[in-house]
Amino acid sequence: MVESLIGSKSTFNEYLNKLKKGKIGFICCKDYLLPLIDREEDTFLLKKLKEILHIKSDYNLFCGGTMFFIHSNSLIKLKSSCLEIDICDSKMKTGSVGTMIHAIERIFTMLCIDSGYSVGTIKNHKGNADIELIFLGFSVLEG
Repeated sequence: MVESLIGSKSTFNEYLNKLKKGKIGFICCKDYLLPLIDREEDTFLLKKLKEILHIKSDYNLFCGGTMFFIHSNSLIKLKSSCLEIDICDSKMKTGSVGTMIHAIERIFTMLCIDSGYSVGTIKNHKGNADIELIFLGFSVLEG
């Protein structure tokens, strides 16, 4: 699975080391780091979720999709919160807007910033042939 998603075990370990050493708390492909769009159905739930989790960050980029690395320390607020599983929709579909799960997807980068970490991106790559070039495009964004 690691090879098909990332390219190799050594590249996977390289990502993990970036999270373990330093202040990077979130890594995703550059093309998937998207701006938060002010849509009423999402904004209401995002605001509610930020209040519940005591998130102060207004970081306005999130990773659209499920392929990212996140430092486990960034998830402490989420883990220790009073969020109940029943506030999440059981019939979640990809791309569903106006759902709590959709709002949760958008707070991961904010959780990292609130935890004192930066958000980083890697250069997008096509196939395993470019896997060695991934970190040439690594950059740390302001956070």
